[in-house]
Amino acid sequence: FTLISKTINERITIDTDIFYECNSTKTMLNNIAIIEIKQEKISNNSKIYRALSSLNLRPLSFSKYCLGMGLTQKEVNTKGFNKKLNKVKELINS
Repeated sequence: FTLISKTINERITIDTDIFYECNSTKTMLNNIAIIEIKQEKISNNSKIYRALSSLNLRPLSFSKYCLGMGLTQKEVNTKGFNKKLNKVKELINS
């Protein structure tokens, strides 16, 4: 779903129940939400950013498409993406 601020130029999208499938490999991101903050210019002053920071949640920039490919395709080169991919795998397995 999408939240739109009435006071600042900001949109927040929250994706849940994300499911990737390619060939016979399927991956479900159980109990994981991807929150994307979209702003005209990057600012740490948004309420959602401050709320997430207070919960000790830090931003992790990645492509949801690349994440899906890395989780479902063993032959895809994830060399530059491994640290982020491993972080998501930790969340999936916890």
